Amino acid sequence: ITINLNTEQTIKGFTFLPRSNKYNGRPKEISIEISNDGTTFENLGNFTLGDGTVKQLIELNTPVSANYFKLTVSSGYKEGGSEAVFFTHISEINIF
Repeated sequence: ITINLNTEQTIKGFTFLPRSNKYNGRPKEISIEISNDGTTFENLGNFTLGDGTVKQLIELNTPVSANYFKLTVSSGYKEGGSEAVFFTHISEINIF
């Protein structure tokens, strides 16, 4: 997911709110990248989100400025059943 902020923003961190009514596919392993031109991205790191239904916080050590940010989900949570998890979903993504 690539988000265009329409103007340069100072980003101190991100919050993520998982979808509460569907467990399979909740994001687990993610990476976050930023860009000023939407073409060249700088990786801020890889992060692990918990599997609960509460808003989760990723606070950056140093604030960054960007016009875009990109969220890549590389794995998701899966309940004990046999359903293959090849999708993801999230309710809210916020920056602060």
